[in-house]
Amino acid sequence: MFVPSQNISSPPKKILMWNGLSSWGNVRAGMGEFIKQECPVSNCVLVNRRKEAESVDLVIFKDLFSKPNFKRRQEQLWMIYMLECPHHTQVFPQKNLFNWTATYRSVSILS
Repeated sequence: MFVPSQNISSPPKKILMWNGLSSWGNVRAGMGEFIKQECPVSNCVLVNRRKEAESVDLVIFKDLFSKPNFKRRQEQLWMIYMLECPHHTQVFPQKNLFNWTATYRSVSILS
């Protein structure tokens, strides 16, 4: 597994769970989930307040995507996480909308 170097003195990376934390099970805001899962990269914090969208480092959309109405910074990453197969997945409005994808298949990509 690739583990990037961490600069502990830098502020934590903020990850916005766009569809809320409740859809992820017993996950809470903050750093706790990274510590609980023994993540090798622990300088991250989960948030679920959409009003923070413009300031976060990563926005994760789960299962369904509707284009947000906030101004996306150039360095902000977007990730789509889907458990449905492509046959049952919505068509996205533009290519290269997402920087990362996560699906049930390790070899999956969105085209």
